[in-house]
Amino acid sequence: MATAKSLLTIPDFALSPRIDQVGVEERAARFTTRSIKKETKLNGLKLVLNMIDLTTLEGKDTDGKVKQLCYKAMHPHDAVPDLPAVAAVCVYPSMVKVAKKALGDSGIRVASVATAFPSGQSTRDIKLRDTSFAVNE
Repeated sequence: MATAKSLLTIPDFALSPRIDQVGVEERAARFTTRSIKKETKLNGLKLVLNMIDLTTLEGKDTDGKVKQLCYKAMHPHDAVPDLPAVAAVCVYPSMVKVAKKALGDSGIRVASVATAFPSGQSTRDIKLRDTSFAVNE
């Protein structure tokens, strides 16, 4: 009969591939001297912005707060109108409908936590209903 200890496999680091410490340090040093050109940097920053979720998960969230967050998602910085929108707005299930309406056809997705977030201290049935509610909103 297998025991928990016999099922545990500990890697033998002596058999791991050797690391060229000098090569690693030289390569790392090159990164500190490289500069990212302005257009490439701007494109990278826009890409990062387009991958962010704006989130509000406070017990005191209101329709107004969610609408403000949705506005911010669509207009990350009013002084820079050509910035891309963020990827999603994340809210509690009870605020999904508000977020969907506020975002309209902007293309920004609505994300939601469920399953008795954040603790998860609930029954399976309640978690399933919570998830179903969020999806159907």
